[in-house]
Amino acid sequence: MRDIYSIISKCVDIDGMSMILLVHFVLSTWVIEQLPVAPYFALVGLPGSGKSTLMSVMNLLCRRALLTADITSAAIYRVCEQLTPTLLIDDTATAGSQRTLFHLLRTGTTREVTAIRKNGCFNTFGAKGISWTEMPNDPALNSRCILIPLREIRRMDLEKPSSSKIVQAADELQKQFLRFRFANHKQLKLLSVPGAEDLRPRARDLYEA
Repeated sequence: MRDIYSIISKCVDIDGMSMILLVHFVLSTWVIEQLPVAPYFALVGLPGSGKSTLMSVMNLLCRRALLTADITSAAIYRVCEQLTPTLLIDDTATAGSQRTLFHLLRTGTTREVTAIRKNGCFNTFGAKGISWTEMPNDPALNSRCILIPLREIRRMDLEKPSSSKIVQAADELQKQFLRFRFANHKQLKLLSVPGAEDLRPRARDLYEA
């Protein structure tokens, strides 16, 4: 967890609580089949606040990460059914039909929901990351996301996700993640979140995952 924290903090400047939530999100993607609810995170910030940079970092760390800025609903159905990826959609507001995309994202947190289309049945369950310049007018989708606020910064000491140092460190972590998955996949048990009784049921499921 310290290594994940280190890589993210070298590339983006976000608050400590958001960092901890992202660290846990990364780990959850490596045992996603054992979770009752697929966690989502949503980056919210103006252009230049580091959303794309953070998406690129998560692309290096999450299991089967697939980073895209433009994807149709049909493509999401196919790729989720075939790969169960960690789908990272940068600039979600411009990706395909918003109404269709939002509906698809709302159903992708629950394992039991199956989409039926004329060319087959599809399950879109899986961890996802999305980014916005402002929150959409969709309370149901917003409630399924861990919200990560970002702000524009002018730091010159941050690394680029494409730098050889970051890529090499992420590659080494991927090997550790795979060992983590083999060691914990079968006996994984969810723990109760302190203060969970004060959360709404959907938020409780999200944070436990």
